[in-house]
Amino acid sequence: MRALDVNPVQVGVYAFLSVLCLTFGWLARPKFRSRDDQAITPQQVPELHALITEVAARLHAPVPRMLRINGDVNAFVTREGFPPRFPLTLGLPLVFALHPQELLNLLAHELAHEVNGDPLRGQWIASAMNVLVALQIALSPDRWDAGGIGFLANGVRWVLVLPVLGLLWLFDVLLGEARQRAEYRADLLAASISGSEAAVSGLDKLHFADLLEFALQKQRSNPERSHAFLELRHAWDHLKPEQWARRRTDVARHRLRLDSSHPPTTDRIEVVRCHAFPAALVLSGERVRRIESELTPFVARIETEAYDVFRERYSRD
Repeated sequence: MRALDVNPVQVGVYAFLSVLCLTFGWLARPKFRSRDDQAITPQQVPELHALITEVAARLHAPVPRMLRINGDVNAFVTREGFPPRFPLTLGLPLVFALHPQELLNLLAHELAHEVNGDPLRGQWIASAMNVLVALQIALSPDRWDAGGIGFLANGVRWVLVLPVLGLLWLFDVLLGEARQRAEYRADLLAASISGSEAAVSGLDKLHFADLLEFALQKQRSNPERSHAFLELRHAWDHLKPEQWARRRTDVARHRLRLDSSHPPTTDRIEVVRCHAFPAALVLSGERVRRIESELTPFVARIETEAYDVFRERYSRD
């Protein structure tokens, strides 16, 4: 029997392509956890879950299948898992530091993303973006001062990541206008629930997110309140008029955004101000206190994690 001719170059190419396909499949797999945030159940926070359900009903939006908390001055919804589900992640600093109607606006804004026509909420586009972002993270070079083989490996990874960056840029160009339009629509939908005044004041406060670092440090060195998130509330509530004026000037001059995917905040505020919505739902202080009481058992751990992140970031600098 005649032996088959084997081309080693061909075998090598096929082996490389196979590994590449397997890697791509691993990165594209459904993610059941996207972050190391703490999941909480409706049984643990029945008042908060009831509020989220009520807001979702008013927006005709689906109720999140999972709720998570962390120590960021942020909130977001994502799509993950199979079948797809969208968890809602809330930063505890916002829950404790925002005023009741501002907190209501925050929840309504995140839930509105499910009904605002955002193209990234579609399963196929969202999955494609998640794969590209995962590839970017996996292929992005490490520190360039590794030397020797490390430097060469980073060069190869840089070449491989360039097409991924190009595709991400193309997605941003093609979807950018639709995403920004969806963001404005989410702002208006949320304002129709909480009232326009709360929407504007909430956006204003988020540009002072850096005060969380001050609150975390103060809580460690000279605590005056029970935890750092209440210290953040105190800091926001006692900002001086000149501080507000200076920050608003910076936001307007540099057209700052709360996130790279969002329109400039000055534009968002102006759009909301052009639609003077009254509050369709009023969140009482008593109800907020019950929500805070439900979340208090999680504060110590989340505060410690937030402080560790802050300390690690500055130790690298």
